[in-house]
Amino acid sequence: MAWCQEPLKWASLFIWANILVWRVPLVMVAVLGLVLPLMGLSLVAVLLWTMLFYLVYRQSGSFLADLE
Repeated sequence: MAWCQEPLKWASLFIWANILVWRVPLVMVAVLGLVLPLMGLSLVAVLLWTMLFYLVYRQSGSFLADLE
């Protein structure tokens, strides 16, 4: 499992920076969820990360603002 810790660390830092600083749309997180497996990550890990970031993005208030 150690082979995927480094890509997971950098991918999570990149996604956190986008959500917390630039507040990119949820579509960007979904696109990253499709691209990350190409970096050697398993699909299960990508789905778990995408769900986590979706919940953080939704609770940040930006999700409701995007719907208006």
